[in-house]
Amino acid sequence: MTGSLDPNVEFAVQEGASSGAGNRWDRIVLGDFVFELTKVLISGPGRGHKFNKKTATGTSGRVSQYQGTKATEFTISWLLWAETHKGQKLEHFTRWDKLSKIIAPAAAKQQPAKLKIQHPILAGLNVSGNLFHVDNVQPPEDAGNQIVKVTIEVAEAMDLATASTVKPPQKNSGEAVDQARARYNELAGQKALTENPLTQSQLQNQMDDIAKRYPVIGPPKPSKTATKP
Repeated sequence: MTGSLDPNVEFAVQEGASSGAGNRWDRIVLGDFVFELTKVLISGPGRGHKFNKKTATGTSGRVSQYQGTKATEFTISWLLWAETHKGQKLEHFTRWDKLSKIIAPAAAKQQPAKLKIQHPILAGLNVSGNLFHVDNVQPPEDAGNQIVKVTIEVAEAMDLATASTVKPPQKNSGEAVDQARARYNELAGQKALTENPLTQSQLQNQMDDIAKRYPVIGPPKPSKTATKP
């Protein structure tokens, strides 16, 4: 196995280089479909962050304001072997046929499914198991010896993390505050339900943004329950 966790480097993963069932480098999981004993190549810019960079007051330097996380994008390629490889029935082509119908539906109006993608490289960037959009499915390539290379381009589905902040109506400030408070409480509820530290941080950033725009809104007050003496 060769590779690096530098997100700007391509990762060439050799077949059989595994270290336990939970950390298989020769295995990739896309939704409900598992491809075992394959060769995986993952490349792309990796995980990035957004900063608003401004020139600092004075003769040098700058001020950077953190504005959240960019959607992680990757190109993922892997090999489909014959149905039986080294005595093990892999069903690569059968699974690819079913998967391709989900990520590249024939009906133009049918939205491609989002997939949870798992691989140790993605785990190293803290995105393994996250939901991804499949932006593009490249034509399969004949790799010879009844082997086919398939390639997909994916982007992290960050609908929750990048939900737009509340834009107050121009005519009714009371309504604006009510909407902002409702959104703030909704984000607080989502934060309480997730155990992902990155998602919690993204949600908290949105809550902080709302609180700055509407100082009257603060953390939800705990509900008071009657206690028996």
